[in-house]
Amino acid sequence: MKRTSPKIGGYGALLAAALLLAGPAQAELTMTQRATLIEPRAVKLRMLLLQQKTSPPAIEKDADEALQRAEEFWRSGQSFQALVALGVLQKYAPMAELPFIKVQLLLAAIAQNERNNELTSHHRAWAQALVKAINTSGNGTSEQSAYRLVLANELAGWVLAQSDTHTLVGQQTLEKNGRKYTVVQLKSTDGASRRVYFEVMNKPAVPRKSAAPAAPRAPQTLHTAPLGSLASTAPR
Repeated sequence: MKRTSPKIGGYGALLAAALLLAGPAQAELTMTQRATLIEPRAVKLRMLLLQQKTSPPAIEKDADEALQRAEEFWRSGQSFQALVALGVLQKYAPMAELPFIKVQLLLAAIAQNERNNELTSHHRAWAQALVKAINTSGNGTSEQSAYRLVLANELAGWVLAQSDTHTLVGQQTLEKNGRKYTVVQLKSTDGASRRVYFEVMNKPAVPRKSAAPAAPRAPQTLHTAPLGSLASTAPR
């Protein structure tokens, strides 16, 4: 019997169909070209996380827990169950476009194991586009030009994405002028070291709604109170 699950929504079949409609040229794109095409969408979905009713720490918790469960299934050879575990994150974006670097890298590994080259390339390009979205927010060389993170756990995804060329050798948190930064020390394969600064964005404040005009009051029969006490008490 063929396995199906409403939680993953058949995203693989839908994505494959969309790629077929895109024509042979899609398959000829390099990973960098794919990521460049995806980047505007990746930027939009990252920023939309800050507009969710769910708080950023709660989104991080959801993503971390789903990823942990999915990785456990993946390590035990249960790819389908890993997809189901990640399916709970579709409340933030479609499965094929989840704006979490480590999730996209895991989806790429699952697709590669299934020998689905197109899906593998898609998810790797998404991970690269999400990393690029962080990289374009600054240059990471100082507090003033720190890379901006939407969620604190994006840092782990960013570091993982560098693992082919860099090794994490240290990490610290510092506070300056009332702002907190995370500084990571990386060592490249040629032995060069560099410090990279990150700062988590603050969630934008939700604009307050204007208070509704006070409803007309019925005529008072007694006027024993001062006039000022009759002002509207509607919440502001």
